[in-house]
Amino acid sequence: RIEKLKIQFNQNVNEMTLSDENHVTHDVTSTLKQYFRELPVSLLGPWNFQLTEAVQIDDETERLYQIQDLVYELPGTEFHTLKFVIQHLYYVAQQQALNKMGSENLGKFCFISFYFCC
Repeated sequence: RIEKLKIQFNQNVNEMTLSDENHVTHDVTSTLKQYFRELPVSLLGPWNFQLTEAVQIDDETERLYQIQDLVYELPGTEFHTLKFVIQHLYYVAQQQALNKMGSENLGKFCFISFYFCC
């Protein structure tokens, strides 16, 4: 199922619709993880170091502004990919009672996928 989904993404991602009827959430998440692991360069590439610094800012307001600025500096493809991933992870988090994917597990997914995918 994951390979089939990956082929669909590669063939025509712009016309794909991810719905509960057609795709299991676990399959979509697994496909995303595999995709990020196979990237030659991290999705956030040169922004990794800056993002690491930004998330360590003590003042919450300043931290959020810095992260927001970094996100809006991303090139179009990276920005839209990150937006899609965040929307998907939000959906997964809403289903926590069914999928056992709490914030800790989702945080591990994001950290590993975005920082160490190369």
